[in-house]
Amino acid sequence: MLKHNYIKIAVFIIIVVVIYYLIRHVSVVEKFNELPAGDPDIQIESFRLIETDAGNKKWEVSAELAKVFNARQKTLLYSIKGLLYGNSGRVTFSADTGVLDMTSRNISLSGGVSLTTEDGTRLESFSLVWIDAEKKLISNSRTRIARKNVTAFSGYFEADMDVERITLSKGVNIRINPTVRKRKRR
Repeated sequence: MLKHNYIKIAVFIIIVVVIYYLIRHVSVVEKFNELPAGDPDIQIESFRLIETDAGNKKWEVSAELAKVFNARQKTLLYSIKGLLYGNSGRVTFSADTGVLDMTSRNISLSGGVSLTTEDGTRLESFSLVWIDAEKKLISNSRTRIARKNVTAFSGYFEADMDVERITLSKGVNIRINPTVRKRKRR
């Protein structure tokens, strides 16, 4: 009986931790979807921004149009393309629109978001947030991830910068397509 109570307590603690974790990241994603109101302080066509660390590129983003709101430290981006430089190589991304937080270096992408790693992993979603301090990619919208012969769909996606460690939840569906080996003819 005592062992049964410990199991109930352990399960309860795990559930609380998972809920806290999901709520924390949901609020981060929603925060970046807030768009600045009013006229921008600066409007830039053919915008390009590169962040470096000790001369090494960390990431770069370009957009056809950028609207800078100085007081809110936010920049709205339109027709976005970019690169993340990770340990496993470059990760390219594109989206219709986005919000760049100049203080935190976080970026929220929306509309036709796609991301591709050098090893061919491809992600497609309506929205995606890059959390710079944690070096994480997060999406609360329906996401499709394809890598080699595996395709996964989920309502919540989280991954490291190189899209090597992936967490999926909310309606996860995974499809494995077996590779077909051709027989050699003699």
